[in-house]
Amino acid sequence: IVLVGLVVVAPLDVVQVVVLFLVGVVVFEMYVLIEVQVVVVLVVVVLV
Repeated sequence: IVLVGLVVVAPLDVVQVVVLFLVGVVVFEMYVLIEVQVVVVLVVVVLV
């Protein structure tokens, strides 16, 4: 019974992990882009 449950749940866990990983990557990329934009703005302000 436990093994059957694991077999059924495992694919769902894999999907959830993959989805969470992709979401994390997207959020991280957005955060990095925002940081880069802030740095660029600060550099421009300092130079000007």
